[in-house]
Amino acid sequence: MACGGRQTVAASDRCREQIVLSLSPGVSRTDRVIEGLEKTAGVSLEYLRSVSPNLFVYTLSSKARDPGCSRALARLREDSHVRFAEPDARRAPHGFSR
Repeated sequence: MACGGRQTVAASDRCREQIVLSLSPGVSRTDRVIEGLEKTAGVSLEYLRSVSPNLFVYTLSSKARDPGCSRALARLREDSHVRFAEPDARRAPHGFSR
């Protein structure tokens, strides 16, 4: 007999990605700003490191079914405090292919 109305989300379906986040000009990375981003986008952001004064690496996660975090990233990008938010991917130097 199955439980009615409850859906189990497999861990592999959940959103959990390392991202690069840049805030809009004039916006500082404060607890208040990050908490606001988390609330409006419905995500959790775990600070990992700073790459430059306005470029940060976070772990983005959400309990929703969203492999690759595409919907979570889209919601995050809609916030006016965010300049850009992208998956953190290793980049090859110009002229080199993988």
